[in-house]
Order: sequence, then structure tokens, then C-alpha cells
Amino acid sequence: MVNNRVRKVANLKQFNKKINKIAAGIELEANTVKKKVAIAIDQVVTLATPVDTGRARANWRVGIDAPVQGTTEDTDKNGQATLQAAKDKINSTDSGEDIFISNSLPYIGKLNDGSSAQAPAGFVEKAIQKGINAVANARIIK
Repeated sequence: MVNNRVRKVANLKQFNKKINKIAAGIELEANTVKKKVAIAIDQVVTLATPVDTGRARANWRVGIDAPVQGTTEDTDKNGQATLQAAKDKINSTDSGEDIFISNSLPYIGKLNDGSSAQAPAGFVEKAIQKGINAVANARIIK
């Protein structure tokens, strides 16, 4: 009877250890997937943004736990500096932090409504869907 209890306690300790290891792995993988989704969405929305001066592209900004407020006068016609800054910021996030990708320019809504021939209406929503699709087969538990 005593040996049985000892074995059960040992088994429970092993089980607890294994569950904790799995939980830590899930948190790590979920954070990795979150970052991949954010980077994919940011890339698609930035590059889908119509370009005149490049200001609209430069104003796609990443905030951690809150959207970035205000706008920048920066321009980025090819979007590469904006993409790199976003990727760096996204990759610096921890598992408990939320990622916000936003553009506060007053005319970004008009661009998304199709005011430019360079991008179809709804390019922001399409970017979000493409970002989600890019990681649709991601696994959190390996």
C-alpha cells in the first residue's frame, strides 16, 4: 500500500513537471505565432498602401500594449525602413504584450476606401486576412 502511494506521488510529480513544460512551450510558441502574424500583416498593409510621397507608408507604426498616437512627417516610398522598424519592435515583444499596427493619418481611411487607383478599396482588411492566412497552419503544440 505504501509503495503504491509513493509511486502515485512520483507519477503525479512527473505529470506536473511534464504539464508545466508543455505550458511553457505553448506560451513560447503562441508568442512566436503572434509575432509572425503581426509581421505578415504589417508587411502586406505597408506594401499595399498607395504611394505618392511615401508618408502614408511611413505612418504604419507598431505600438506595444497600445496604438501609437499621432503621425510622423517621415516618408518611405519603398516601405523598407518602415518594415524594418516594425519587425524590430514586434520581435522585441514578450508573450503578455499586445501588438497594435496602426496608421493615424487623417486620410488613411479614404485610401482604404479606394480613393487611390494604386490600391483597391479594403486593402487594410485584405492585409489582415493575408497575414492570418500566412500562419494558418502554425502549430502551438509541437
